Parts: sequence; structure tokens; C-alpha cells
Amino acid sequence: MPDGCATVALRFFVPILLFLLAACPAAGQETGRSLLQAGLYAEEVRGDVREAVRLFNRIIVEFPDDRMSASKAQLHIGICYEKSGLEPAAAAYRSVLEKYADQREAAAEARRRLSRLRDSESALPHVRHYYDRLGVDILTSTSYDGKWIAYTDWSTGSIVVRNLRNGRVRRIVASDWSRGQEFAFHPVWSRDGKEIAFGWYRDYRCSEVRVVSVSDTHQTLVFRETGTLASPQDWSPDGTTILCQMRKPSSPAQTRLSLVEHSTGRARDLLELSPHSRSTTFSPDGKYLAYDGLVGTDRQILVMRMQDLSVTQISSGQLGGRGIDAPVWSRDGRMLLYRSSRLGAFDLWGVPVLEGKPSGKAFLVCNDLTNALLTLKGIRHNGPARPIPEQFVAVRSSSAGARPAAFSEEFSAGRLDTAWSVRAWTQPNVYSYASLGRYSLTDNRGSLRYWLAPITGRGFPQSYRAHFSGWYWVYPALELTRPLAGTRWVLEAKATYSMVDCLNGRNFYFVVQFNPGRDRESALIVARGKDVQLGDNTHKVFLVDYGATIAANDSCISPADTIGGGPFTYTYRITRVGLHVDVEISDEGGPFREVLSCTLPSDLTDAPQALSVTGESWFLPAGSYVDWDHIRFTPLGSE
Repeated sequence: MPDGCATVALRFFVPILLFLLAACPAAGQETGRSLLQAGLYAEEVRGDVREAVRLFNRIIVEFPDDRMSASKAQLHIGICYEKSGLEPAAAAYRSVLEKYADQREAAAEARRRLSRLRDSESALPHVRHYYDRLGVDILTSTSYDGKWIAYTDWSTGSIVVRNLRNGRVRRIVASDWSRGQEFAFHPVWSRDGKEIAFGWYRDYRCSEVRVVSVSDTHQTLVFRETGTLASPQDWSPDGTTILCQMRKPSSPAQTRLSLVEHSTGRARDLLELSPHSRSTTFSPDGKYLAYDGLVGTDRQILVMRMQDLSVTQISSGQLGGRGIDAPVWSRDGRMLLYRSSRLGAFDLWGVPVLEGKPSGKAFLVCNDLTNALLTLKGIRHNGPARPIPEQFVAVRSSSAGARPAAFSEEFSAGRLDTAWSVRAWTQPNVYSYASLGRYSLTDNRGSLRYWLAPITGRGFPQSYRAHFSGWYWVYPALELTRPLAGTRWVLEAKATYSMVDCLNGRNFYFVVQFNPGRDRESALIVARGKDVQLGDNTHKVFLVDYGATIAANDSCISPADTIGGGPFTYTYRITRVGLHVDVEISDEGGPFREVLSCTLPSDLTDAPQALSVTGESWFLPAGSYVDWDHIRFTPLGSE
């Protein structure tokens, strides 16, 4: 290039270069924009709202002249508060409108969110009343004055009442599973708060309706019919009758709704109720009865006039068998509140009623009833899954040909070996249960006893979080987990299952997980389950990969292990050689029988492994537990 041209080029490019250098911060230098990106990453990817708020506040303080970044930071402070169910969310949004009105994008979003919060606040009394009357689950009941809640203490099967103001708990119906398998369930308060009707479970063929005085705990047997499972639903406002669901174990799909006289115990059938009915309740004046039932293939809200038992359909819409359900009367009886999924989520809707008939159009009361409940309870469930214990991902199947260590757990030391990790849900839960599963090394010395808890489901380490099933919140059950190593080994375990023949489903799991640190559900699962309501008595072994079953044997139950029988003992022997896995089972100390022979996916050859002891249950674990007599792991030859 000629010298003259070089001079011209330098005169042209140097100012541009200086401008670019001035505009771009030095490497590692923070700006409002870089802090904003870091805050958004903490909020949206890591789920760490506390760290996100800290970063957003730094932007407002340190970079006030970067109004675009500062306005978005102030907006996202409000979003973080809202995600956490905290009251300052509205104040944070108002700050955007007051301080950054010139930032149209942030101001518009703040205005939209503030309006939605106002709508939610106006709907909150309806949401609170709805859950007070419906109950968070069908086995809790709040007194009509809002001061007490009654529920079953699942550690004993007793009914307790808790003062909602000071948290004090008092047992009013006693049960003790160490002495028998009976228990109390489904408490329902009388309108005056003086009595509670409840079901008393005798066995899987019969439950009674009893009434207990709250003041002196005196009990009265009201109704018992052999072959009938009866559960109270509501009291008539005058206290003379108790509304009950009646089911025959021989025909679990058939349920009838009956009125039981408090003084005589005489029952009068009102109607046949469709399966999965969520709520049946008297109007405040006692003249009408609201319930959800099937109309064709769609679930609708229906009202029965008690004088002549005539029925009027209140809701409309073709949303399927669970689309509209769970009606609750407003305090004055002029409106019915109910759930509807017509907008794609479970929302709270209302419809005016007069003399048992619709008197206006249905209207949306509150969006996202599920999230509204969490906000009402001050609970947040949308955070990340719990971290994976390091040993689950650090121990590979084969480590440079080293022979993996053997272990033999006899559970005689009174404490778990340090190789075990105990994974329990430690955040709050919507049911206010004290625990979601427990274990003991002292209840039956020399054994690891694992107790089931209600509303729990089997979880893998990467997905240890609560989820909403559409009807109930399901929490991850207690897990006892330890790492395994090697590709040639034998795993033996002896278990005695004590499973009360109760209404609903329970399962115990003995699981070998493969690659537990990955977002992948791959495992060999031994499952022992019962659901007397459905007539299920199962013992299964299956292999899943990415959550899909690729090999299974659903018929591993011993002929001697029957519904109505006592505790039963199985011994398991699982052998892995490379990718091949064999499972054998011994019944009550008899000879082993092969129940499954399968092959692992090839990409799991050198994957980490972990052993888990866990379980799951619906509402009625009823004192079911398993005693693990021993768990032994023996490597086979060199790797």
C-alpha cells in the first residue's frame, strides 16, 4: 500500500477503533446489561430467586443511568417475589410504573402483572372459602368458623384437630396400629363445630360411620352394614342427618349417596354416584344438594332438590370425565364455586344460583387454582429438583478394572451405614403432614423398617419434586439410597411385607437405578403392591428405560401371599453380568425361581448405579410397612 494510502487508512480507522474500544467494556468488566443476563439466568434457569433479586438490586443501585436494564431489573424483582408468593411483588411492579414510565416494555408488563395481582387478591376470599369447605384433600375438614382443621394422623390412624391460630394439636379419636389394623378417616365437622362424623375402617369389607364429641371425645356408632364401606361427606345444617358415600367392595365402580339419620342410624339412598365424585355438599339452608356426576361422558355440576329429589344440571361444556368437578356453595348459598379446565388449566369458576337453578352465566373467579392454593399456603413448588448426591454420579460401573467393594447390611447396628443417603422432602406440603415417609432401625431390631406415608410417589434423584396429578398433589416418598459399582455382581435382599388390606393403592419398591445423575429414568424395579378397592394384589419386576417398560413380569406374586393374609416374606437375588441381568425370587424361604431375564441398553455399560429402597401410597397407607432383614452385595470375579 502506498504511504499516502496508509496514512489515510489510519486516519479513518483509528477513530472507529477508539470508539469501539470505548463502547465495549474490558474483559470481565460488569455492566448493567451483563448483570441483567446473570440475574435472568439465576431466576429462570437455576431457579435461585434470592440470588436473582440480589443481582437485580445491584443493577438499580450501580447502574441507574442504564434505565432499560434498571427497569427490567425492577420488573423481575417483582416477578421473583410473585414466584415466591411474597407480598412485595405488587410494590415492585408499582415502582416500575413510578420510576421507569418511559421504558414502555417494562412498564406495560408491570401494569399487566399488577392488574392480575389485583384480580387474584379480589378472588382470594373465594379461593380461601373454597378450600376451607372442600378441604385440600378429601380426608381433611375445616370447621365452619375457620378455627380448626381435623385430619388423620397417619402414624397411628387417629383423628386429631389442630388449632389454626396457635397450631396446637389434640387427639380426639384414638387408634394404634401396633394393636390392630383399624383406623379413623374422613372427618366431617357439624355446622356448630360440636361434633365430627368420621369413618372407622374395620377391614376391607366394612367401615362404620361414627360421631365424636369434640369437647369430651365421647363416640357414638351411627351406621354399620356388613359388606359396605361408608364414608361421611357432609352434615345437614340442622345436624339431624349425615350425608355418606356407600361402596360395595364387591362392586367398586358402584357408589351410592345416602342420608344417615344421626339418632337412629337409618340410611336412605338418594342416588347412584359416578366414580371419582369429588364433592357432595348441602346448601346452607339444607334444601339442596350439590355434587359432580357424569352426564353422558362429561362430568358436570348437578343440584338435587331435597324435597322431591329432582335434579338440575348447573354447568355445561364437553370437557370429559374430569373437566368440571368439586362444587362448593358460597356462604350465602347464592353461588356455586367449582373447578373447570375449560381454559386448559384447573381454574375456579362460579355460577349464580337461585332455588337450585342457574340464575346467571358462569364466570371465571380465579385463574390457575393450583397455583392459587400454593400462594394461599405460602408454598413454592416450581424450583429445581434436588441436587444429586455426589456419590451417585462419581462411582462408575467399572473403575480401571478394580474389584468393587462388597457390603452386607444386617441392620443390627442401630444406625445406617454412612454409604446410605436419606432423601426426604423437607419443604412444606399442602397437606401439612409432618412427614412423607419414615424409617426405623428400632421398631423391629435387626431390620430396616420402612413406613409408607400418604400422597407419595416414587421419584428418581433427578426428579425429586412434587407434582400435581390433576386431582391431588403427589410428593416424592422417602428414599434410602446407596451407590453400587461394577458390572459383575449379585445383589440379595430379604423383605417381609406387612400390608393392611385397606381401601387404596400402596407399593413398596426395591430399585437399581442406572445413570441416576442424568435426566433419564432407567431402572430395574421390584414392586410389591396392593389396592383392595380394585382387587389388586401384585408383585412385579420390570426394567424401564427413559420411563418406558422394556422387560417385565407382572405375575411374581406367591399363591400363598393373598389379600386378607398376614405378613409375607420374599428373598430377592439380582445378578448382573455385563449388560445381562437375572432376577430370582424365593417365597417364605423356599427355592429360588427365575422371574425375569433381561438386557440393559448398551449405553449403560459403564454408567453409575444406585440402589434405592422407597415406596408410594394414596391417602390410606394404614400402617403398611416392610422390614428389610438384610441387603448384601457381592462382586463376581475381576472387572
